[in-house]
Amino acid sequence: MDNTKFENIKVDKFNIIHALTDPQRIEAKLEFFRDDISQKLIFSIMDITHAHGFGCSRPQFGGMDDAKIYFYVGTILPSPRSLKKYVEKMKDCLLDLYDFSCDLLRQLDFSNVDMSMFDGVDVGDVEKIASLRDQYYDGSWDKLKEAFFEYEETEEVIETLIKFEKVNEKDLGLIGHKVNLLLDTIELEKNKKLVVLN
Repeated sequence: MDNTKFENIKVDKFNIIHALTDPQRIEAKLEFFRDDISQKLIFSIMDITHAHGFGCSRPQFGGMDDAKIYFYVGTILPSPRSLKKYVEKMKDCLLDLYDFSCDLLRQLDFSNVDMSMFDGVDVGDVEKIASLRDQYYDGSWDKLKEAFFEYEETEEVIETLIKFEKVNEKDLGLIGHKVNLLLDTIELEKNKKLVVLN
């Protein structure tokens, strides 16, 4: 049976767990809504945590009814005396993650989103295209366009996606899945109107 003792350390608005194991470690739990998860979100979390010198777990799913997904950020302490120093480092990391999550919430707000640039353009899977841009072309639409320069229809799609990001100040790498859902809903509504008119 595991007799590990844990100490909860409250720093500003964050909870940090200090595990009194051998060696000792600290960690914090991050929560996001399962529906908001994207490949770029996961990579962004990992980039932020690694930049601060912390490890990040793979996404952890709760039960079937749990709408959230969890990440654990932490490290092993080099010595018990280093606790204070690492708690400060963890605080800085969590502040950056908090700023990132606030920006994510802003981007997920579609209350005033402009979708007019999609009129008459079949863009396909927005999330996949944005993932391709982020993974293979350093997040650059221009590099993606260069790679597919011989396909005219691809240029129109990319220009549409660029316009969406500029007009709405959103990153399709983070919210492409939500744009896909909205485009599907718009298409469904158009089809319903056509059925009624017939």
